[in-house]
Amino acid sequence: MILVEGAIITVLVLTGFREAVLNAIPKSLKLAIGIGIGLFLMIIGLENAGVVVNNDVTLVGLTTDFTNLRMIVFALGLGLSAVLVARKVRGGLLLSILLSTLVAILINEIWGDGTLWESVGPGVAQVPSDVFPPPISGWSATSRSGSSAPWGS
Repeated sequence: MILVEGAIITVLVLTGFREAVLNAIPKSLKLAIGIGIGLFLMIIGLENAGVVVNNDVTLVGLTTDFTNLRMIVFALGLGLSAVLVARKVRGGLLLSILLSTLVAILINEIWGDGTLWESVGPGVAQVPSDVFPPPISGWSATSRSGSSAPWGS
C-alpha cells in the first residue's frame, strides 16, 4: 500500500498537480489551518496537564486546583519553553519538552508513587522498564507467507 501511495505522490509531483493545488489555496486559509492545528494541540496539552477539565455546562472549564504536582511540572515546562524560545535557543522547544519530561518522571517516581499521571494514560511519566521492547514472539518472515523472503514473495 505504501508503494502505491508513493507512486501516486510521485505522479502528482512530476505532473505539477500538487503545486497547482497548493497554489490554489489562499495564504490566509493556510495560516488558519496551521493556527487551528496549534490550538487543537494546545487544548490537548492543557487537558493532559490538568489545567482544562470537563464542565457539564460549557464542555470545557478551568480547574480550581492549581496546587498539585502536575501544575508544577506544567508551569515549569511552559516557563522554560517561553524562556528558551524567546532567547532563540536552537532546539529550545525540544529541549524544554525533554527537560519537562525528565522532571515529570522524577516527580512521579519520588512524590507521586508512580501514579501521579495515571488519569492521563498508562505509562505516562514513568521510568521505562526497558529501552528496546522485546520482539513480537511467534512472528517470522515465513509465518505470514510460507516463504523465507522478508518481503513475502
